Amino acid sequence: MERLYIILLGIIQSEPNDSIDCQIANYLLEHIQDLNDITANDLAQTCQVSKSSISRFTRRVGLNDFYELKHMLHHYQHNLTKFDFTSRSDNENSMIQYIETVSQHIQDLRYMLDFDAIDEITDDIYYYPKVIIAGSLQANSVCLSLQVNLFSSGKVVQAKVKYTELREIIDKADSQTLIIVLSSTGRFFQRLFVRDQRLLKKDKPKIYLITASAKLNQLPYVDKAINLHTLSDYASGTFQLELIANLIARRYNEKVRSHYFDQ
Repeated sequence: MERLYIILLGIIQSEPNDSIDCQIANYLLEHIQDLNDITANDLAQTCQVSKSSISRFTRRVGLNDFYELKHMLHHYQHNLTKFDFTSRSDNENSMIQYIETVSQHIQDLRYMLDFDAIDEITDDIYYYPKVIIAGSLQANSVCLSLQVNLFSSGKVVQAKVKYTELREIIDKADSQTLIIVLSSTGRFFQRLFVRDQRLLKKDKPKIYLITASAKLNQLPYVDKAINLHTLSDYASGTFQLELIANLIARRYNEKVRSHYFDQ
């Protein structure tokens, strides 16, 4: 269920407000608790779209029909425990607890992070002719920041955070393309390729997955996953992803300067 509502949020984030899919997604999210009796015809009339548009929308989000979409949304429950996190003392102010927990997570990276993998990514960014940084929702700003920082060192990369573009871009990428995916939950590919094995093609891009999920299962089309092994709590946020992105940008700058001064 989490995957579906994140896909819907991604659609309203990246689509024009007056697009058909944006209108449908926005209505479903705003009325997620009141969809028990709604039919595909009702939804089409309410959103002022055709019934065929509803069918195309359900297929786009990876479902077979409107009944399946409605069934999944019907079982949605707000996640009131999302903002819980591990703290040192129950007597401390919750805001202080949060800051201290974030600080501890970042300190833990010093001992858990695979620095050799950072060097490997940096080398590939340097040598691959086409580099795409991909992410959605929480990782958007991290992708764009890494794009700007790499450009400061002379490397032009694409940062793709628009949901509607990601599937086609990744699907068309070949072996000359490096894709770096930033995903807080590690479920990026589950959301994008719901029942899809196209990324197993022979002429596939090289793919890194950087995630803060401690429950990541290795995907067959991901060449290397950098798992930060942090707790999956609210205090984790995207801080670890930002730190990794900054390390990559800094390491790349060191590599460029080294090559420049060696010439």
